[in-house]
Amino acid sequence: MKKIIVVLISVLFLMPVFTMNTRADSFVTVTVSPSLRDSIARYNISFVTTADLIGGKDDIIIKFPEGTTLPCSCPNNWHTEQFLINNYKPSRVGKMSDIPNAMYLEIPGGITISEGETVNVEIKSQANIWNPKTPGLYSLTLWTTKQGKIQSNEYEITSTQIQNLEVVVTPNASSLIGAYNITFTTGGKGNLYNGQNIYIQFPSGTAFPGVPHKNSIAVNGMEIGNVSIQENIMTITLAYSINRNRDTTIKIDGGFGIKNPPEKGIYKLNVWTDNEPEPVETEFEIKSQYIVFTQITIDPLVQDGYNNYYKTEPVVTLVGETNTIETITTFYKLDEGTYSEYIDPIQIPEGIHTLYYYSKTDTYTEEEKSEEFKIDTTAPVINIEFPEDDPYYTGEESMLLYGTLSEDAQLSIMQGFVTVKDDLTFAKEVMLALGENKINISATDIAGNKTYQLITIILDTTVPMLSVTSPNEWGTIKTKEITVTGNVSPHNTEVYINNKKVSVSNNGEFTYYFTPEIQGSLMPIKVKAIYPLSKKSAEKIITVIYDPVKTITITLQPDNPYMTVDGVSREIDPGRSTKPVIIPEWSRTVVPIRAIVEALGGTISWDGETRKVTIDFKDTIIELWIDNPEAKVNGVTKWIDESNHAVMPIIINDRTMLPLRFVAESLGCTVDWDPDTRTIKINTP
Repeated sequence: MKKIIVVLISVLFLMPVFTMNTRADSFVTVTVSPSLRDSIARYNISFVTTADLIGGKDDIIIKFPEGTTLPCSCPNNWHTEQFLINNYKPSRVGKMSDIPNAMYLEIPGGITISEGETVNVEIKSQANIWNPKTPGLYSLTLWTTKQGKIQSNEYEITSTQIQNLEVVVTPNASSLIGAYNITFTTGGKGNLYNGQNIYIQFPSGTAFPGVPHKNSIAVNGMEIGNVSIQENIMTITLAYSINRNRDTTIKIDGGFGIKNPPEKGIYKLNVWTDNEPEPVETEFEIKSQYIVFTQITIDPLVQDGYNNYYKTEPVVTLVGETNTIETITTFYKLDEGTYSEYIDPIQIPEGIHTLYYYSKTDTYTEEEKSEEFKIDTTAPVINIEFPEDDPYYTGEESMLLYGTLSEDAQLSIMQGFVTVKDDLTFAKEVMLALGENKINISATDIAGNKTYQLITIILDTTVPMLSVTSPNEWGTIKTKEITVTGNVSPHNTEVYINNKKVSVSNNGEFTYYFTPEIQGSLMPIKVKAIYPLSKKSAEKIITVIYDPVKTITITLQPDNPYMTVDGVSREIDPGRSTKPVIIPEWSRTVVPIRAIVEALGGTISWDGETRKVTIDFKDTIIELWIDNPEAKVNGVTKWIDESNHAVMPIIINDRTMLPLRFVAESLGCTVDWDPDTRTIKINTP
């Protein structure tokens, strides 16, 4: 328990002791340099202490007015060498954690400031204490651990002034509606923010409309947030910011309805802002003379495009004014047209045009005036020639994107400017990341019309897998037709065999048949797989020995003793004139088969005892018997004609006549019948 008491006593001894002396009859004086708003300043503060201040023990506390900015209590923000108390560095300095906008300074160790002595506190500019942003009169509060709160004298936080103020009133004739063009430059501390105000004090005698319209006022070519009028002071609320040292133009067109004072003379106009509140004065002259004048009002008030272009077709209103009692009439023409009397507002079409206008009375005629309009309402068209598809798939990590524009424009691709050639073509290499790439393209013409286009390029580096299952490398092909089979992955891969696209099933398998036009001992077969998304490919070249069996074609005609073998005519049964015959009862053709079998390269024999014919061709043996509707093919008994059991070998004119189709098809040949020419065609496999 004794240890706890000792610790508590020690803590209490170390804490700043704020034993407020009730006396507060000392006066605090403050000087601030520079006194400009929103600036880092040096503060000199002095007061007379009403009690002894002991070094290393007593503190001075300073509470700055609202708007003053102190550094945060972060490490390295507060340094004793940036402060002096009676020319000595304080023992400690810092920001108060429980009192807003306040700091403390501990009396330097080793000194005592006696009651009645003056205490001088210097806060150097290196301490980074910022003056309030709003000009005006301020005061701070000071107290010590032994003295109550003391209010300082008021000190002024100032600002710069606007500069180069000028005003032009058109017309500057008495009692007429005037358009005001006011120009000035903001000062070094004159930056204004969205929502802050510019104030214009017009001279007495100026008349204002009952309802002010903000659409007739522009500041630096931009719309304003609001406008109000109190007596003869106009308040313009900004909808955007204005930098310091910025040339500023306020345009109040005649459509707003400010009427000039009724008397001639030199008049004064004052302008100030929230951040430069000291009024600045300029003069303008109002004349008293009979005149005719045309007020022109353009909607929009200022060009809404770049380079003095309108992006919308402006509407022009003309109002003739006179301070005579005569009737006034206004006339206009567009470009080189003829003058017409003005009745309704004029919409200026796209293009570059000049509007000429004037007003007149019976006595007075205004000099011709003109206003040029540059109007472009059409945005440029971006034509992407490559890539053609959107989305576009590629397997390359970079791509040359190119196309054309419909007009000269500033082109940006992926936030980088791209050169457009004289023929309006452009090209840009874009780097791609794996997966989906969004390519932003924009084109801005001279008027500021913009076109945006977004295309998607997908980088897919998939390489297809290709397998060819047949034919085998260096395999021998004996058939006329070659069959190629295999599979690919992914299944939507395109397959080309000898540059011809083939079908691929949903499981990635493919089969392709082709008959080479030229026979040769060695034949390469090129199989290529292309994955359409990545455009990457895999390729195999299979070399085979192409040695097909020679094909023989035989043609015959019923009742014709001649046949052709590969186009060469020969007699079927030399010297006997035996002909193929159609048996009417069967509607089947029978032929003397020996000549045909031998022409095919086979052999035929006759057994007179059993009346049997035996045909031997390659690996096939056919046995047939006269007047027997059954035959044997390689030992297997078959009907000669499944649909007509009356069909059988017969003897005509001592010649054995066999059913042609059965024999030919049993030998692996094809048989075709052309009814127009009554021709039978037999083709060997």
